[in-house]
Amino acid sequence: MPAPINSETRSAILAHHQNGHSHRKIVDALFDLGFSGSKSIVTRVITEFKWEKRGIFKPAKKLCPQCLPDKRTNNLIRKVDVATNVDDPPTLDQTVER
Repeated sequence: MPAPINSETRSAILAHHQNGHSHRKIVDALFDLGFSGSKSIVTRVITEFKWEKRGIFKPAKKLCPQCLPDKRTNNLIRKVDVATNVDDPPTLDQTVER
């Protein structure tokens, strides 16, 4: 998760961007003003600003499906137990049909 930035830093970045400065020059100007920031932060702020101008906001994070049933069921455990508790179990090559 990227580090949060304060509104003063964001305003300074956008002001320099609107003046036509490159990302590297914006980083140098921020350093001169006493703000800390990297090129990736400048890029992220400018990209988010462009999205906001177009009316595109960050989509919500997509989470993986939660609370799925376990693969380890009693029926499957029983099948594996029966298949492996024999004197001479088949090898993997013997079980895979080609």
